[in-house]
Amino acid sequence: MSRRRPETAGITLLEMMIVVAIISLMAGVSFPAISSGLDTIRLRSAADALGSFFTQGLTRMERRQQVIEFVFLVPENRVVMRGENAEPPKEYQLTGGISLRAIFPRPPGEAQAPVVSVLLYPGAAFPRVAVELVNRRGMRRWVSIDPVTGAPQVGDPPAYVVEAQAQP
Repeated sequence: MSRRRPETAGITLLEMMIVVAIISLMAGVSFPAISSGLDTIRLRSAADALGSFFTQGLTRMERRQQVIEFVFLVPENRVVMRGENAEPPKEYQLTGGISLRAIFPRPPGEAQAPVVSVLLYPGAAFPRVAVELVNRRGMRRWVSIDPVTGAPQVGDPPAYVVEAQAQP
């Protein structure tokens, strides 16, 4: 009994090229959706991290009973937190195509200042602060401090920002 190889075993070069072309076409079609999804995840992650940075400052203010200053350096996409004592300031740098677009509230009719400073006083009411973040695709996310609870919120713009933008 002799063994014979089937003549049609294996794949041809043409079949392999067709498979590679189909995979390339599928990757090319799905790339924009994947890229957009990654940009959205980066924006959400940056907003959550900034909210956590605010929480660190609020906790530091309450526990140590000291004034905390948040300095927003808009052109540098950086937020610096400083206390009263000689401790080194902490800083949060936005990366990955995420940038600071606006800090609210700001005086009506004025452009965004390149440096904005917000002070948190122990025992005082929390300031109404909202930070608008934007990614390369123009998607926006807001991080604000709720003036009633003092808790950072991530999501839609607060009502006072919406009202300020609606006024001529």
